[in-house]
Amino acid sequence: MQRTAERNKHAVATRPRVAVAALLLTVPLAATQVAAQPAGDSGFATIAVVADDACGSTGGASALADAIQPRMPDALVVVGDASDPSARVVWREANGECRVSVDAEGSHAELPLAASASQDQLAAAAARVAWLADDAWQRGVTGGAAAQAADPESAPGEASGDDTSDGSGEGSGELDLAVADAPVDDVAEGSGDAPPTVGDEPLEPDLTDVTFGFSVWDRLNLPRDSGAGARRHVSLTLLGSRVGAIDGVEFGLLYNLVVYDVHGAQFGQGANIVLGDLAGGAQFSAGANFVRGDTRGVQFAPMNATLGEVRGAQFGTINYAGSVRGVQASVVNVAAHDVHGVQLGIVNVAERSSASIGVINIMRREPVYALLWGESDGTFRAGIAHGSQHFRNILAAGINGFDDPTRWSAGFGFQGHVTFGRVFVDGDALGYAQGRIGERPSIVITENGADTTVALQRVDGLAQLRLSLGVEVAPRFAVYGGVIQNALFTDNPEHDQPTSNASPIQLGASADPTYLYLWPSFFAGLRF
Repeated sequence: MQRTAERNKHAVATRPRVAVAALLLTVPLAATQVAAQPAGDSGFATIAVVADDACGSTGGASALADAIQPRMPDALVVVGDASDPSARVVWREANGECRVSVDAEGSHAELPLAASASQDQLAAAAARVAWLADDAWQRGVTGGAAAQAADPESAPGEASGDDTSDGSGEGSGELDLAVADAPVDDVAEGSGDAPPTVGDEPLEPDLTDVTFGFSVWDRLNLPRDSGAGARRHVSLTLLGSRVGAIDGVEFGLLYNLVVYDVHGAQFGQGANIVLGDLAGGAQFSAGANFVRGDTRGVQFAPMNATLGEVRGAQFGTINYAGSVRGVQASVVNVAAHDVHGVQLGIVNVAERSSASIGVINIMRREPVYALLWGESDGTFRAGIAHGSQHFRNILAAGINGFDDPTRWSAGFGFQGHVTFGRVFVDGDALGYAQGRIGERPSIVITENGADTTVALQRVDGLAQLRLSLGVEVAPRFAVYGGVIQNALFTDNPEHDQPTSNASPIQLGASADPTYLYLWPSFFAGLRF
């Protein structure tokens, strides 16, 4: 199954950040399988992948685990030490060189893998790890090709006593990534042939095409060969299923699990889980959708997670993606890397984003700007602007000391931002609550024949639409200015008449009217 360098780059950084999402979606299923089946049987075995800081660290271990998992569909690959794993893979520094050691069923082998390994080298190392572990489980240590590969006296085409990595003439039991002349076989079948060579990108294994498959629970399938080794065109699941691939449509109740890719649509009441790619289509679930690789299409569910790149859209309550080229729309949207498109929600998080529209936008690689500006009516304001590349939030407060008593204001708004080199154009929509310092109007409430005087703090509403032109004079310093269209809403026409002496427009019934004032003004300011 092909993997792009970009997606693997995302997998390195995203896996630790989505541990909770992956745990919610996959660990309960995997734990059930592990409890039901011992290692080496038809259930999930566990492969633990760890790395030291000098070579792979946590991110490198995650990338290696991501590369191993599709090659071992019958195993659960985890990052970090696991309790009694079926195989243990350690990427560590030994004698000044980064190496990967593999221990499975008493068999031990090592292969070099630099800390700066390319994606092709990671893929080749993952293929060898899968070959060694699978062969050791299926054939046993004494008779399997894995044992022979670690024995310089018996492994044809591998390291011998006369040709070792250190030139000592003694067999080291180590495999060299550059040594393997035998043809590449399906690493998931445990053929016992020589492991793959450098640069061989493992393909999706040969799957049996099945027009219709039905699963009651995991391996209880009709037909019997329509499970993890099959590509179904129409799939129906009563409780849970584990299918090799989907090229069509899948319906399920508790969960649908696909080991490789999905071309088509998944419909589920619980969870749709794809360990490969959603390579073109859609996932619909009343619970959660999870894609370990990339998504090319749409995910609809309360919880959506794609560890790789989303090229399409996610719609739900909580969305997570490694990166996005398209749309995320939910209450909470999270992208581990960049968003080339739109995030629409209450809370949006990304490294950088073209446009994130929400109340709270956290862009880890976008600056937060300090703003100072004055308006032609004598109001001075200060605020901050934060958000995505083309859409920002503004928080501001102001004071007008020329009024008697002094007028205060505080508000929130949105800004659209377009740049042309060092020149930029902003369009803003702002709303303020405003009042006068020290003013305490009062009303009289009559209850049971008694009058009670209640002091109030009068607050009116001011809305502004602004258009401005600015120039970045130096990094993190710009000057700007423009025009404002003001709209003041008040229930007292004598209270907050603007300095332009605009005539009020009465809104609502005459018994309890609201007055609207409209007038233009100008402003200029500094951005830091």
